[in-house]
Amino acid sequence: MYENLVNPKPAEPDRLAEAYFQTFAGPYGQIVLTHLMAELHVFDEVLNEDEVTLSNFGKRLLGFIGVINEDNMKDIVKFYISLARRKVEAELQNQNIQTKEG
Repeated sequence: MYENLVNPKPAEPDRLAEAYFQTFAGPYGQIVLTHLMAELHVFDEVLNEDEVTLSNFGKRLLGFIGVINEDNMKDIVKFYISLARRKVEAELQNQNIQTKEG
């Protein structure tokens, strides 16, 4: 039954990509994917060869889901910058509040 997903024929890679996407698209899947990304050192510094291997697998997993691909690179960078901007703006706002209270 699952043979076509486990070993997709060249004409069926979209079925496997869709299966990966659907697995992680829901709320529980996102919790699991977040945990996997942390365990696989995708978002932190890798300190040894084992962690390099894990991190690379995590990035491949994101590729299987459709997150990391050549078409998305600019959008991913923009998203990272928007996250950083929100953090900086929140910190500046907190400093302003503390200064007014101080």
